[in-house]
Amino acid sequence: MKRKMIVYMLAMIATCMSGHKVISEELTCECNGLNIYGVMYRPDTQGRLPAVVLSHSSSLTHAAMAGYAEKLAAEGYAAYCFDFCGGSSESLSDGSEEDMTVFTEVDDLRAVVQRIKQLDYVDADNVVLLGSSQGGLVSALLAEELGTDIKAMVLFYPAFNIPEMVKMFSSWGNWGDWGNLGDFGNFGGMMSMSEGYINSIKDFDVWSHIGKFDKPVCIIHGTKDIIVPIS
Repeated sequence: MKRKMIVYMLAMIATCMSGHKVISEELTCECNGLNIYGVMYRPDTQGRLPAVVLSHSSSLTHAAMAGYAEKLAAEGYAAYCFDFCGGSSESLSDGSEEDMTVFTEVDDLRAVVQRIKQLDYVDADNVVLLGSSQGGLVSALLAEELGTDIKAMVLFYPAFNIPEMVKMFSSWGNWGDWGNLGDFGNFGGMMSMSEGYINSIKDFDVWSHIGKFDKPVCIIHGTKDIIVPIS
């Protein structure tokens, strides 16, 4: 269902593409002494552009968002996709997977937004966050913090249920001994979780930290999603 929805969205975007020539360039940021790798896609035009910052799902990289970024650039946006520090074994950013948590990713995204707003071709008052799954949760948490500094949000199946998933899996084994957990130690192969990751999120109440953001929000979510239920 997710894949069909994403293909449909891409087709719709492609149908209404404005035909701008798209240029891409590597662009790095810095957060807490770590280098964040990313790629900026933007139309080859003059003037300040609205910007979209795209945050990938857990265990993925900027490449998972590159297609969306390129289409957005063709529509006239500066679209930046990047690798979270320690976000996966394939990440081109600094940092270890063992040190990554939802909250280090919030820090990364905050640093990225600050960097993007400083670019001379970006309209700093017109920045949109787009995030998928864990990247959607991270985007929502940062939007709550930044408030009017963010123009709008687009969330693909945001994983607001990560604390509940962690609690469920933690009841099945000793989190200090990953060898006894098999695939449950990484949500059945979907994502890796360090002890620090688990301890930082297992008692976190997502709902008390989102909901005050009063700008436009679009949520794209499959009704038959078994990982992040539509509820």
